[in-house]
Amino acid sequence: MQMAIGSLEGRSVASKNSEVTKQLQTGMFEDEEEEEEENENKRYRDEPLHTEKIFSDRKTFFIDLKANNRGKFLKITEDVRGRRDTIMLPAETLEEFIDALQNVSDVLGSDDSETSED
Repeated sequence: MQMAIGSLEGRSVASKNSEVTKQLQTGMFEDEEEEEEENENKRYRDEPLHTEKIFSDRKTFFIDLKANNRGKFLKITEDVRGRRDTIMLPAETLEEFIDALQNVSDVLGSDDSETSED
């Protein structure tokens, strides 16, 4: 009789352990799903929508169009022998930035034509 009681007690402990195990596994899987979702979102933020690379002497410029939960933005990175500097431009200011670069380019062009006329 004691043996039977011990067996029954063992079963209830085993069933409690399996319930706890199920709860832990369920919690683990939910955590893993949340982590996968976070990684997917991070991967989305980290991968550029479009990228360009410009080589100039010792410098490399990376121009990346990216997106995050706040919208699209341009990331411009200058790499000089492993040292990197980066600026970020919200998509809303991109047109204004391009206009400013064009103005600077026009000034450079007019300076070049003036010096070649001399």
